[in-house]
Amino acid sequence: MVHLIVVVLVVIGGVANYLIGRKLNDKASIRANKLKFRTYVLLLVIHLVIMEYSSLGYWLFSALIVFIGLIEILMVSKRRITSFRTRSFSLLIAGLIAFFYLLFVNRFQTEVVLVNFIIVIAFDAFSQLGGKFLGKTKITNISPNKTWEGLIVGLMTSVFLAVLLCETTNVTANKWVSCAIGLVIGISCFFGDLLASKFKRIAGVKDFSNLLPGQGGILDRYDSLLATGLSWVIISSLLPLGL
Repeated sequence: MVHLIVVVLVVIGGVANYLIGRKLNDKASIRANKLKFRTYVLLLVIHLVIMEYSSLGYWLFSALIVFIGLIEILMVSKRRITSFRTRSFSLLIAGLIAFFYLLFVNRFQTEVVLVNFIIVIAFDAFSQLGGKFLGKTKITNISPNKTWEGLIVGLMTSVFLAVLLCETTNVTANKWVSCAIGLVIGISCFFGDLLASKFKRIAGVKDFSNLLPGQGGILDRYDSLLATGLSWVIISSLLPLGL
C-alpha cells in the first residue's frame, strides 16, 4: 500500500510537471522545470531505499542533511547578514529544529518516519500545485507564491494520506487521531517553509545554495521536512499512538 501511494504521487507529480512545462515558453525554463522534477524523484528514491534497508543509515543520512543545512545557514549569514543578533538567532532556531528532527528519526519507528516523509512530500507537492492551478489569494509577502488555496489543497492531502497511512502502518487506528496528525504535519511544513523564506528574504537571497540541481540548496528542499520533528515529539505526548 505504502509503495503504491508513492508511485501514485510520483505519477501525479509527473503529469502536473508536464502540464506546467507546456505553459512555459522559453527552453531554459522548460529544462529547469524538468531538471527540478528529476532531482525531486531521485531524492525521493534515495530516501526510500535507505529507509527500507537501514534505520541507522537513515539517521546518518538525516544527520548529513542537517549538517549541510546548518553550513548553508552559516555561510549565508556570514556573507549577507551583518547583524550579529539576527545571525545568532537564526542559527539558534535552525539548531533547535535540527535537534528535534534528529531526535524524531532516532526515537520513532521506521514506519512513523516513513509516514511523515510521504505526508511531507505530498503536502509540498500538492500545496504548490494547488497554488499554481487554483491560487488567487496570497497569504503573506514573505513568500508571495503561497496562497490560501494552495495551503488548503496541501492540508487536505496531508489529512487524507495520514488517515490512509497511519492505519496501514499501525501508527494508529483512530481516524480522528490520524486527521490530527495530518493537519499538524501539514501546518508544520507550511511554517517551516515560511521560516526559511523569511530568513532568505532577510539575507536577500533566492536559494540557500545551488547544491541540488533545479532545487537550490539542501534547506530549499528539506525546510518543511526538518520542521516536522518537534511536531512528532508533541504529537506522541498528547495523542494515543500505537508505537
